[in-house]
Amino acid sequence: MSSKKLTISIHFGKKDNYPFLENFLKSFLICNTYPNIRIIITETGGSLEVRNWLKKIDLKKNFINFDGTKTNIKKRKNTHPILKLVFHKKIHRGSFWVPYMKSFNDTAYEKDNLNNYFVFFVEDCQFFIQGNIVSKIIKSLNRIGVNDNHIGLCIWTTYRYKKYNNRIKKIHKLDKNFSLFETAEIKGDIFSVMSRKLLKKTGKIVTQKDGEKYRQQAIKDLTKRFLKHNVKRFYPSIAPIVTLDNDYHDYFREKIKKETKKNPDFVLCKVLSEKEYYKTFKSNKLKLVTAEDIYKINSWGNFLKSRFMIKKGIRKLVG
Repeated sequence: MSSKKLTISIHFGKKDNYPFLENFLKSFLICNTYPNIRIIITETGGSLEVRNWLKKIDLKKNFINFDGTKTNIKKRKNTHPILKLVFHKKIHRGSFWVPYMKSFNDTAYEKDNLNNYFVFFVEDCQFFIQGNIVSKIIKSLNRIGVNDNHIGLCIWTTYRYKKYNNRIKKIHKLDKNFSLFETAEIKGDIFSVMSRKLLKKTGKIVTQKDGEKYRQQAIKDLTKRFLKHNVKRFYPSIAPIVTLDNDYHDYFREKIKKETKKNPDFVLCKVLSEKEYYKTFKSNKLKLVTAEDIYKINSWGNFLKSRFMIKKGIRKLVG
């Protein structure tokens, strides 16, 4: 049986963040074994350097870094990734939410086979588990029902998990190595895998008109539609992607740039096998693994923690 297509849509707007996009794409090629993935990158910042670099990337060949260096990184055997590039002609200076949500709308509601799947991301994330975790999540979604549920594809920070609207209502153990954490509140989560059937059923959300006045208007509309149809939301006990938290962006960005000059094949987060993940995070089926947990297993993890504590202390001093 052939695997249904998963479209991963990525919005990219700020040229300075190219190290994150570079890191994301390299980690995808290193880790992913799901055979049928299409990546859509929507570049909305208008950077000719970024656009020219993206045009050079061929996912069937060795990956090329932003600086032009050729890596040893290639797609995994029996995978057939496709890269589609979308370049906005109109540049929305300083209005992040307008092009951001436009790129979601354009790709989430595009014409596609209703048996396929969709998820939206930005560039500051990384694949970090080798293996077919995508397939595990898609199979789980089919098991609980593609018309009424969506499942996260990313491991998030403690801050996100501790938000009241993300509190966990129930843990569903699907097998000995996999659980789903059901959230108490229904919310439209664009970073979750959802079926095209679900997107068609709930209908296209509003177009973001003003990034400042209506900052999250489109997300609120998605949540309203999901509430109407009682669409449940889940976090998985294992996810292939980890977020690169905003608090550490400057450090992450410079780390990627510095290390890539030494080793073109560098990716920021340590890559684990599925077995290594289970061994490292033994309680993952009962307690959500956080992005901070992932950071700690890296050589730079302790340094990152000390930087954050210093920064937090300074904030308290200045009020």
